[in-house]
Amino acid sequence: MAGHEEEIFGQIILKGQKTYFGTTSTTVVVYVLIKDWSGDVLWCTGEDVPTDDLAGFAKGCIFIDTNVADGTSGTYVNIGTKLLAEFSLVTSAAAS
Repeated sequence: MAGHEEEIFGQIILKGQKTYFGTTSTTVVVYVLIKDWSGDVLWCTGEDVPTDDLAGFAKGCIFIDTNVADGTSGTYVNIGTKLLAEFSLVTSAAAS
């Protein structure tokens, strides 16, 4: 990750690498923050959730949607595979 992070007052600020995923008919832009050893995305952000069936996102990849309304979850996790992603919204459980 050399060159993609910056330390400010003891905090690491990750600067995402703008990456395009998609097919000829659909393209989504994500900012990749962390990849695994095989080059699949583990953690990323963006304004549009990646569409299902895209390759390159590790199983369990976390996507944070930065274009959601207040009070709405913007966290998604890939419940598919690295070859056929399927992002599912993570919701909080009701407190009991």
